[in-house]
Amino acid sequence: MIKRIHKSLPVLACIASVHQIVKLVPNAFLLATMLGVTSCSYTRHYVVRHAEKLNETDDSPLNSAGFRRADALAETLSTKNIRVVFVSDKLRTQQTAAPTAARFAVVPIIIPSAETDRLITELKKISGRNVLVVRHSNEIHLIVNALSPFDEIDPIPDEFDNLFVVTRRVFLWDRRIRLERLKYGGL
Repeated sequence: MIKRIHKSLPVLACIASVHQIVKLVPNAFLLATMLGVTSCSYTRHYVVRHAEKLNETDDSPLNSAGFRRADALAETLSTKNIRVVFVSDKLRTQQTAAPTAARFAVVPIIIPSAETDRLITELKKISGRNVLVVRHSNEIHLIVNALSPFDEIDPIPDEFDNLFVVTRRVFLWDRRIRLERLKYGGL
């Protein structure tokens, strides 16, 4: 083992004895491990449109298919350790998020549907947590495009089964963003 360390670190071998290298390498490994543990975070935003609504009124509740889809969303996210939930001031977004929020004992944060920019600002502040965002068809593409600036999606007017997952990984100076478009709740 000492011989391998000595060959892999020729510069250090020139300025220090093998004994000093053996002392140095564990400390360097410990430092790298500490930096890796404390400096790496994954933030996942799960962005969905509210489930099917009962009617076209401004604050329509969900219909029976919508309640089934809300339950399907909770089941789909059951292993995702959701820590934050954002909804709008409309009942249908709150009802869509309710089963997931209850599963993880999270109180949803209400940001009015007219304040999409404020929501995006709040989402960008979150680090190292899994977040559920339930909003409206005219907002989904704005939110996803703001969180994942290298990918762009179009508005989704009449679809209720899209689940957009924006994953932001930060490790020291390396930042990566990945967008996945999934389907859930095949009703």
